[in-house]
Amino acid sequence: MWCERSNSVISVEDWQKACLKAQTQAINSHLKLIQCKWLTRTDLTPTLLNKSDPDTSDVCVKCGAKGTLIHCLWKHPQIQTVWTEVLNVLSFITGVKIKLCITHNYTLLCVSWDFFPVECKLNTENKKMTVYCLLQAKHNMADTCKSISRPSLQAWLASLSNSLVLEKPAFMIRGKYSTFKKIWKIFLLFLEGENATEALLT
Repeated sequence: MWCERSNSVISVEDWQKACLKAQTQAINSHLKLIQCKWLTRTDLTPTLLNKSDPDTSDVCVKCGAKGTLIHCLWKHPQIQTVWTEVLNVLSFITGVKIKLCITHNYTLLCVSWDFFPVECKLNTENKKMTVYCLLQAKHNMADTCKSISRPSLQAWLASLSNSLVLEKPAFMIRGKYSTFKKIWKIFLLFLEGENATEALLT
């Protein structure tokens, strides 16, 4: 179904990797469910809604182009601007210039370390944090598929904060609170400090 609707070919190996990552990139069930929705294509994009109800338009309300998942999550100019803004904030937090490698639709299907160029100098904890932040950004973008407004950085940060409220106790229950702190320390310091406003304005 994904290959048909995204006009792409995804190998069995990539599918297996995507299914594994959907269950391992976060501990809380909410984000796991979001990932499963990507894999099973139950996201409510304009084209999918049109298949269920022909009276519903299949075009992007922001620009009038075909409202496919790839368009709504990546190809729309406003959405590419949001990705750039998100990456700028993450670069600000980590102190490392972050760029993404979008080589094929698989990388949007499953945000993973494949996003990062080989020369990226993020450590393991910062990569885990960045991947989680990008997953949340992707979810926010999907939530605005039917809105003329693009997702905001403020909404993304608020969603991340709410998500971490679920993630933290899940780590604690598993006796991995020290791991949680290693992954999220710089992000939480960023939220608590005055640098958040500076990053949003740059």
